[in-house]
Amino acid sequence: MIFILFTVAFSIFSFSFMFSNYNTVDLDNILKPAFSGNHLLGTDQFGRDLFARNIQAVYISVFIGFVASVVSAFIGIFFGLISGYFKSFDNIVMRFVEIVQSFPTLLILIALISIFDPTIKLTILVIGLVSWPSITRIVRGQVLKIRTEQFVIAAQAMGYSDFRVLTYHIFLNCLSPLIIIFTLNISSSMMFEAGLSFLGLGVQPPTPSLGRMINEGKDFILSSPKLFMIPSVMLAIIIIFFNTLGEKLREVLEVKK
Repeated sequence: MIFILFTVAFSIFSFSFMFSNYNTVDLDNILKPAFSGNHLLGTDQFGRDLFARNIQAVYISVFIGFVASVVSAFIGIFFGLISGYFKSFDNIVMRFVEIVQSFPTLLILIALISIFDPTIKLTILVIGLVSWPSITRIVRGQVLKIRTEQFVIAAQAMGYSDFRVLTYHIFLNCLSPLIIIFTLNISSSMMFEAGLSFLGLGVQPPTPSLGRMINEGKDFILSSPKLFMIPSVMLAIIIIFFNTLGEKLREVLEVKK
């Protein structure tokens, strides 16, 4: 499954650089049908190549989802390890997690991005900052279970530092659920990015985004439904792919365990 994920990611990355004409405007060839000239999927309302724009939009969506998941994973793992291992910090961290989770995630995203100029970097940072509480809860639960194991107690009795016990003896035994939640977080981060772009708060034009392309395509749903349908199908496919990958990883890791 990891090989499949790497292959898909590399293919999207490679395809995105093969088509540099995704922003080329050609007003003489607007709303062309599929397989017209050099346009595999036709053109949009500005004469831009739909295939190139959708490939680039998928690359941007996967990139944002992956990096935002990395950001949330770092934050969530740090607070989860601290909360589960050090009892003195547990109550403080968990109350903070409950406060963050008490607010609707999409509203927090909209509020934070509305303050600043929307950019890809800001979108990644904001999505990562609001997605970490679930990871913290999972890591904390794993740490609470593992810290009572005999090998952890033996490591503490041998005088190993808390940092060594956390990194070598506890964290490494939390990797299985972390890999699963990280994969699933990629799809949820892509959904958040698509929602923000649909509202005009995510990736800004002329950079293509699946959410913005869906928003723009809805105005042509009768005259040229492909403008709406193609990015919608592309978004659904990549979301289903990462969700399925997460489920398969869960089955494989549980069997190995």
